[in-house]
Amino acid sequence: MMKYFSQDKEKAQAEYEKEIEDMKNHYADITEEMRNEYKKKITASFDSFQATFESLTGKYELKLSDLITSIHQKFYGLKEESMNQRSIILTLYTDYCDAYFYNTLKECDESDIPYMSDSFDVLLRKLKQIQWNSVVAPEEIDGTPQYFDFPFCIDSSDKETLFGGKRNLIIETLRNTSEVSINLKDLDVFNGFNDMWRIRIESMTFILLNEANQPIKSSGTNFGQQIKLQIKYPTSFNDTDAENNNIGFMGQTFFCNADYISDGKNIDQLSECNIQEEFSTKNYKASPDGLYTFKVGNPDMVDLASVSKIALRASGSSIPKQSGIVKLGSVADRKFICGT
Repeated sequence: MMKYFSQDKEKAQAEYEKEIEDMKNHYADITEEMRNEYKKKITASFDSFQATFESLTGKYELKLSDLITSIHQKFYGLKEESMNQRSIILTLYTDYCDAYFYNTLKECDESDIPYMSDSFDVLLRKLKQIQWNSVVAPEEIDGTPQYFDFPFCIDSSDKETLFGGKRNLIIETLRNTSEVSINLKDLDVFNGFNDMWRIRIESMTFILLNEANQPIKSSGTNFGQQIKLQIKYPTSFNDTDAENNNIGFMGQTFFCNADYISDGKNIDQLSECNIQEEFSTKNYKASPDGLYTFKVGNPDMVDLASVSKIALRASGSSIPKQSGIVKLGSVADRKFICGT
C-alpha cells in the first residue's frame, strides 16, 4: 500500500515539475501573453498536484486505518481463541481430576492443576502429564479392591426389615406401581457395608418370588415372554473412604436390563445388569448408598399380586477396612436365595 501511494504521489509531482521546467527553459523567448499562459498552467498543475496529494493521502490514511482495525481484530480474535483453548484445557483437566478422584478417592496434586493465567508452555506441560492409565490403574488406589457377591431378601411379611427401623413398603409399592426405588444400604440390617470402603456395584439381579419362596412364573419360556426388569442406577450416591469420611458423587442417567424366564421353579437369566466398561460416556459403578429404581417393564404379563418376596443380588468390589472382614460370595453360585 505504501508503494502505490509513493508511486502516485511521485507521478503527480513529476507532472507539476515538468510544467515548471518547460517554463524555465522557454521563459526568455516567450511573449508576455505566453508567460501568463504558462503561469496559469503552472498554477493549475500545482492545484492539481495538491488536490491529488490530498486525495492520495486521504485514501492512504483510510487504508491504513482499515489495516490497523484488521490487525486489532485479529489480535483480539487470537486472544479470544487463546482463552477458549485455555478453557478447554482447564475443563479437560477438571474432568480428569473428577475421574481420578472417583477411582482413587484422592485429590489431584494441587501443583499440577493448570490455571488460566499460566503460559501455554506450562499448560501444555501439565496437559502432557495426564495419563489415562493413572485414572483407571488399580495401583493408584490405597488398597486392594476385592470381589463380593451379596444376596438380599426382601419379605413383605416383615414391615421392619430395613436399616434404622424404616417401614418396609418395597413389595407393596412394586405391586401397586410396577416399580420401586431402593437404597441398598437400607437392606444392610447387619451393617456389613460398614466393614468396607470404596464400594462399587458392578452387576445386579432382581427375582420376584411368591409366598412359597418360588419364582413368579413368566408368561412363557420363549423369548419375548420373559419378565422384563429394568434397573436404573442412582444419579446421586455416597461412598466412604478408608477414614470413614462420607463422599458424595453425581452421575448421569444409566440403566440396564435384568430380564429372566421362569417356569415357577427354575430361572433362566437372559440378561444381567452389568457394567461392562466403567469409564465410558455414561457407565459408572455406584455405591450401595443411593436410590436404585427397579421397574417391571411388562406388568400386564406378570402376576405382581402374588409377589411376596424379592431376591436381590448385588456383586461388585470393595476394600475391606482393617477392623472388618469382607465375606466374598461365590462367583459360580448365582442362584436366588431368599427365606431358606
